[in-house]
Amino acid sequence: EAPEPRVNLANSLTELGAYDEAEKLLREGLQRQPDSPDLLFSLAVTAGFREDWEQAEVMYRRILDAAPDYPNAVANLAETLSRLRRYDEAEPLFRSAIASDPDNPAIRYNFSKQLLEQGRTGEGWRYNEARLEPSNPEAAKRNLSVARWQGEPLDGKCLLICTEQGLGDELRFSAYFKRLARSAKQVLVETDPRLLPLYRRSLPEIEFHEFYRRKSGRSAIYSYGWLRRDAMPDYFIEICSLPLLLEDNNEAVEAPA
Repeated sequence: EAPEPRVNLANSLTELGAYDEAEKLLREGLQRQPDSPDLLFSLAVTAGFREDWEQAEVMYRRILDAAPDYPNAVANLAETLSRLRRYDEAEPLFRSAIASDPDNPAIRYNFSKQLLEQGRTGEGWRYNEARLEPSNPEAAKRNLSVARWQGEPLDGKCLLICTEQGLGDELRFSAYFKRLARSAKQVLVETDPRLLPLYRRSLPEIEFHEFYRRKSGRSAIYSYGWLRRDAMPDYFIEICSLPLLLEDNNEAVEAPA
């Protein structure tokens, strides 16, 4: 009768993609305990994995009716409404969840996605930095003893642009490479090996290198043994942070050749 082992098993099944088994297990539990917030929350998460956002919304609202202070219920409902593009309803919930749990990077990162989809880039790029916080289990780790670039002048300096996310993000933000190459003495770019031929023939003034990474849980760990010890960069920056530091308003980005 205890919900905890049922929830744990359902969560494991959901992670494995066995959504039907997980949902059946949870609904059996809800027949015995129809107002269990733990069972409802797990069912809502499972619905989210299936991208059944309407079902997830129903579950999160049931939780909040029964237990208004249930952890992450407000934040998850905000994300669910955002997925449904009901931005006006989602925003006050996001802001309430951030105020209640200001140290939770996942809430701020999810809110950034909505802001960017709405074209609200100023606030969106700031919240997007939450993806890098060490408390985020998906944050990349870098074996790199170099200062992070904070927008300092790059005259006479070497800047390393570090890869993150996927190919689409890399191509989108590569639009900044030429601009940075005009400001810095040298620009190094760490990238997916599949992009090396495209980049090298398009941007010969920039030095591109294949990334070296491994997975540890949900996080990627990057190594930099390829950097020459006698020519270390002065700064590094994650590629998806470039629009924030370059104050891009998303209106006039120069694309590479």
